[in-house]
Amino acid sequence: MPKFATESKWLKHTDLEEGQDHVVTIEKFSKENMAIPGQPKQERWVLYFKEFDKGIGLNATNGKMLCKLFKSEEMEDWVGKQCVLYIKDDVEFQGDIVSAIRVRGHLPTCKEAQAKVTTVQLMDQIELAESTKEILALMRQIAGGEFSEDDQDALTLVANQKLASLKKKK
Repeated sequence: MPKFATESKWLKHTDLEEGQDHVVTIEKFSKENMAIPGQPKQERWVLYFKEFDKGIGLNATNGKMLCKLFKSEEMEDWVGKQCVLYIKDDVEFQGDIVSAIRVRGHLPTCKEAQAKVTTVQLMDQIELAESTKEILALMRQIAGGEFSEDDQDALTLVANQKLASLKKKK
């Protein structure tokens, strides 16, 4: 059901679908005047996302969450990273309880979570392997698996080290 909302240059909670997580990628940031027309200048940081045309004014709560999430206070480090926008309906603002956009970490999909488990399992199998034949079979599994590039690189490195170790023992 549509909610009453006034037009805004900025992303507002009414622009998001209620009850949904919106995975977004930080595209850029800039310092902009967010004052109501006719009011004194009010410069704030604004974040823009690849998924939306409008930016969101960065308040202290969301800014601190992003610093914690990305382990950096340098906003340059945030560009290209993903987070989740969601609506929180019980935010206190100037003495009122209002709805607001909040940010949190991007939870991995089931497929991403399964790949992580498989990565850990493969690391264990590599460590326990006792022959070059076992390592080569695991390397084929790594090459054909759906792993992130970082996981694939790490698995390949560990497998090559184990392979070299096994060859030295012969």
